[in-house]
Amino acid sequence: MLFLAARYWGWLRPSSIFATFLILVILVILSLILMFPLETLRLIGRPEWVPMVMPGR
Repeated sequence: MLFLAARYWGWLRPSSIFATFLILVILVILSLILMFPLETLRLIGRPEWVPMVMPGR
């Protein structure tokens, strides 16, 4: 019953699945940026900003 309600009126509709997936991807990217700021800066090609993020390095 819950699956049918979710499928036809809730978060399992095809457009809602895409939106949920998009929000999930954005949250994962933000989480990785917050957990690994140095690697993120190196990945995007801005290693010169590392001293601004972590002054001791």
